[in-house]
Amino acid sequence: MSEQKTPKKKQKPAAQKKQKKTKRKPLIVLIVRSAFKKLSRATRHAPDKLKDIDEYMQGVNRGERPILAKWHNPKRLRLTFPGFVLLTVIILCLALLLMDNSSISVEEITVSVVGLNKDLEGYTILQLSDLHGRRFGSEQSALLKSINAQDYDLLLMSGDMVGKNGDPEPLYEILDGLTSNSPVYFIAGDSDPNPLLSEIRDTPGTLEERVLSDWVLGAQERGAVYLDAPERIEVGSGVLYLTPEYQLSLNISDHLRILTEQKSFEEQSVISGEEDGTTTLPFTEYRLSLMTQLQEAANAMTSEDVHIALAHYPPTVDYINTTQQLNASGNQSYLRPVDLVLAGHYCGGVWRLPFVGALYIPADQAPRHGWFPDQSSVMGLTTVGGTSVYVSPGLGATDDIWLPKFRLFNSPTITVITLTSALSTGSLNE
Repeated sequence: MSEQKTPKKKQKPAAQKKQKKTKRKPLIVLIVRSAFKKLSRATRHAPDKLKDIDEYMQGVNRGERPILAKWHNPKRLRLTFPGFVLLTVIILCLALLLMDNSSISVEEITVSVVGLNKDLEGYTILQLSDLHGRRFGSEQSALLKSINAQDYDLLLMSGDMVGKNGDPEPLYEILDGLTSNSPVYFIAGDSDPNPLLSEIRDTPGTLEERVLSDWVLGAQERGAVYLDAPERIEVGSGVLYLTPEYQLSLNISDHLRILTEQKSFEEQSVISGEEDGTTTLPFTEYRLSLMTQLQEAANAMTSEDVHIALAHYPPTVDYINTTQQLNASGNQSYLRPVDLVLAGHYCGGVWRLPFVGALYIPADQAPRHGWFPDQSSVMGLTTVGGTSVYVSPGLGATDDIWLPKFRLFNSPTITVITLTSALSTGSLNE
């Protein structure tokens, strides 16, 4: 019986043999090896250490899983399609949020003033509010680009342009970068440093220079005017008055009498050598000078003049109604009723939801203490009797709302306000 030979397997040529794949080293290992190879030209022992470095990076001789193997675990880097979509949406939302907080919106509104002088027809006011020390580009370049592109006759800042951090430089950069020669007026907001010093400045100078804070004096050195008393602005035959809003309800005669008596008492204290009189007298003299200017304005104002009040807190309807009644009989102990109030403070609610608006504003006197407010009171133009009230959306985020300091669906805004004698549609419907 013949033995059956098993056929021998045909061996493949050496060139066709499947080459064994070598495990690719992690990129960081290759970088380290390359660096030591370059250093080998300058040091003898560098090549001898390459093997030690490889072993260290791979975890050999350490009795544990290689370090780089942990980082290059493919299971950890695996990203599912739903996860990819979610990550993409998050990145897009963050990008849109960043763009929305960095771009400046310009709102244009027209305010009707009954009996407006023909020389004040089309008079334009640019309002800035609630910067809160924020910067828009290097030295406010982005913000200044929007401001300087506007054609305005008057620039008004309705408070909180410095903010709680107390750094006035962002405000100064705006003032330094203005290209218009139009007058600039500003007031302090609740988050701004106190505009008055707590103690008298013991240096020679005017009364204002001795009692006003450094940040206020710095702004005035750059051409702005701190609005602490009524200011008269003449435009041809037209006259416009600017007033700090809190002075609308002051009984000027009573305050003049009280401050005059207080000044006399403190002067006697100074003569007697009492230190208290020396420290308080300059502040009393400053307040008395404001009441004197207020009385002069009340005597000079006529019904043909435009009266604008600059406020930080938006005034309530009751307050506006009260101020309209105080001077209705021509009592010159009070200023005449105001035509327009420009305010800020709410910053549009900071966070706004589409189709809903602001969820909260810092207004304790509002219904529900500011929660779920009437959206018409959050920002924009409203009318109370014969007074128009405009609340600016502002530029920054108020410190009175406990939210991260960015604006959600709420672009930073500056406002261009044009005065006209033409009645608006809203006025015709009332």
